[in-house]
Amino acid sequence: MKNNTQGCFGTPQSVLGANDYQVVLPVVLCSLSAIPDGITGNITLLGNRTLATDEILKVSTQLEIHVEGCVALEGQLNLTVKSDAVVGKQTLITTTECLTGTFSQFHYQIEDNPQICSVELEYSPSSVFTNLISCPSAVTAFPVGAVVGGVIGGVALLVLVIILVVCLLKHQKQKNSTKSLKRKLNASNTT
Repeated sequence: MKNNTQGCFGTPQSVLGANDYQVVLPVVLCSLSAIPDGITGNITLLGNRTLATDEILKVSTQLEIHVEGCVALEGQLNLTVKSDAVVGKQTLITTTECLTGTFSQFHYQIEDNPQICSVELEYSPSSVFTNLISCPSAVTAFPVGAVVGGVIGGVALLVLVIILVVCLLKHQKQKNSTKSLKRKLNASNTT
C-alpha cells in the first residue's frame, strides 16, 4: 500500500485506451490498525487515518504515532504497558490537523511493572495521551513492638544510671568517713 498526504491508494492499475493511457489509483482506507504488532519507537504516517468500529489498534507504551493528516477514532484500543514504562502522561497519537471521535473500547495489560496500577486515556483536539497511574503506597502499620521495646529499654537504662549514681555516692561517702575516722585516730594517738 502506498500513501500520500491526501489519502491512501492501492496498487496502481493501468488502462490502455485507443487514444490515451490511464493510470488508476484505487482509493483504500488508511487504517491505524495496519500498524504491525510489536512495533516500537516513533512512527509517522502520511494521510488521513481511521480506526473503524470493527478494528482494533494493538500498541504498547513503547510506541508513539504521529499522523500527518486527520485521525478518526471509532474502534478499540488494546494497550500493553511495558516494564520500562514510567508513571505519568505520555503521548500515544498526535496529528497535524485534527482528531475526531474516541476509542469505543479501551483495554490494557500491564507487563511486570509494579509501579503502574491503572491507565486512563486523555483526548485533545489533536492528540491522544495515556496517563499511567501509580499504585497507591502501602500503608505501613504502626510499629508497636519497636516503641514498647524502646520504652522498656529507656526505662531500664535510666534505672541503671540511678543505681550507679547511688552506688558511687555511697562509696564516696564511705571513703570520706574512713578518712575522717583515720584522722581522728591519728589525732588521739598523738595526744
